[in-house]
Amino acid sequence: ANFQGPSYALAKTIQNWRCSLARESTVVSSNITPSCCTESVFHVAAAARVLRGMKYRFAPLTYYEPEWASNLMTALLIYDLCYPDSPANPQTHLDNPLELFSSNGVHSGFWRSPYESETIGKAAYFYGIFN
Repeated sequence: ANFQGPSYALAKTIQNWRCSLARESTVVSSNITPSCCTESVFHVAAAARVLRGMKYRFAPLTYYEPEWASNLMTALLIYDLCYPDSPANPQTHLDNPLELFSSNGVHSGFWRSPYESETIGKAAYFYGIFN
């Protein structure tokens, strides 16, 4: 299920493009955050059901508590700012510009899952009703 829509996809694409350009001359920390069970997500009943169903029936997909994700992202930001071998550092060679986002991305299981997010939405929704 796609909750954000085309405007969100365009905004994220522009953000990634700007980060890639800025990294040519400065440190750029742009890590992918995990799916979180925040108030803004769980106040939409359909989104809450999909995330709950995803976590309980489609391993390794999961979501995290916001406090945990916040601590993790803070640690990754400190790593990006302080360690010269971080992909955020323009002196670090990247084989592909997208490594800036994927090297330390916290993907909630999507990158190692046998499922595509668009193919499990309805099933996850129905599993989420019962969890």
